[in-house]
Amino acid sequence: MADFVTDDNIVEFFGFYKSGFAIGNLPTYIREAGYEEIIQRAGSDWVADIEDVTLYLDGRGDKDLWIPEPPILSLTSLTYISKTLEETDLTIDQTDEDRQIWYDANTGHIQLIQSITGIEYGWDEDSIGVFPTGVQNIKIVGKFGTANPNAILTIIQLYCMLRHMARIDPSTYGKGDLVSEKIGKYSYELYGKTSTKSERMSLDQYIDYLYGLLPSFNSFLYDAV
Repeated sequence: MADFVTDDNIVEFFGFYKSGFAIGNLPTYIREAGYEEIIQRAGSDWVADIEDVTLYLDGRGDKDLWIPEPPILSLTSLTYISKTLEETDLTIDQTDEDRQIWYDANTGHIQLIQSITGIEYGWDEDSIGVFPTGVQNIKIVGKFGTANPNAILTIIQLYCMLRHMARIDPSTYGKGDLVSEKIGKYSYELYGKTSTKSERMSLDQYIDYLYGLLPSFNSFLYDAV
């Protein structure tokens, strides 16, 4: 069975509700039920890893490029394709002193920071230090687009499991007093009994809220069941 949680995830999460919680305290079927709820709702089996894709961008005669679907999750290579179809890789390692590009992972902005004079013999001076104008003459290989949703799916599975545990032992697991959490760049609130806020989410509402943090199912990378 695939899973979005680890044993450590489970122990840390349920330890909030019950001191000394161990993985053996969780019935196996509840772990499986939490996973199956996600699969049934999404109608798909989420991919754990996003594979490299190849993009071909048009050089615009300046030093800047933008990935059409940021963020840049990882950048494997950036290659200039000359008019004679020769390919030359640029140095892209952000930690390399001799790197030829800089990039902002969040915005997908790529900038040429060193001249690529000599890649193609005979450029005029206006083409020095820029990505030469061309149609799909810049090849970029990497992982792009919506970040892997597994961090959020892990939290969803844990709360689905909590919902089952609350039915078994409401006195221990039926208390929703978590006020705030953060998953990477995502932050959210769950108003509990001791919160001074006037609004309070039920566990079902909170799980729906977490689903709302995910990108559109239409744009997800997944394998059909």
